Amino acid sequence: MKRFVFIFVFFIPFSLMFLSEQVYEYDFSSFPTKACIFVDKARVGFTPLSLNLSEGMHEIIAKKEGYEDKIMVIKVDEFSRKSINLKLPKDKHLKPVMKQCFLTDGQGHRKENFNSEDNGVYFEFYIDNWISKKRISYKLRSVENEMVIESEGKVYEGTVDWVLKGKLGYDFSGTDGAQVMSYLKMLPGSWRVEIYVDYNFLDSRDFTFSLM
Repeated sequence: MKRFVFIFVFFIPFSLMFLSEQVYEYDFSSFPTKACIFVDKARVGFTPLSLNLSEGMHEIIAKKEGYEDKIMVIKVDEFSRKSINLKLPKDKHLKPVMKQCFLTDGQGHRKENFNSEDNGVYFEFYIDNWISKKRISYKLRSVENEMVIESEGKVYEGTVDWVLKGKLGYDFSGTDGAQVMSYLKMLPGSWRVEIYVDYNFLDSRDFTFSLM
């Protein structure tokens, strides 16, 4: 009986050495940051973060609003890479959003009130969710009359950070700008710049024009 007890006590701890689960620490980062991380469908936190993962195969999902999910399966063992960066692609179904827009005179001065001595009327803009090639066109519209001046604008390529920065408008010393100036002089008062992306309305800014 004593021999039996000795064998039982000796072999139980020894066998547990082979049954114990191996755990490894992994560091997760993402672009953009603060993506929500799921491991095997369970939410575990936001990037950047460190996790202890058991040996074997695991499904990793990164989620962030405005971006497509990033899904990958990793093999956790002593030989695998312990630092993982997850790059989430921008959601291609998002519509462009105007982050910032202001009117200037073409010389860097922000204005809302223009006159016949100014050099031009421009709008400078920052548009988010700019993913692929699109056209920005614009119209000058008299608020008090039916006059509308249209422009074909310009085509812009997609950007790395999905934010488009640009400047469009009229130089009054040029041929097109001089014609616009003649319309403004004919109808002084309230005007509106309407901005379109692929001919879909995006945003607008109002200004006044007066004679000097």
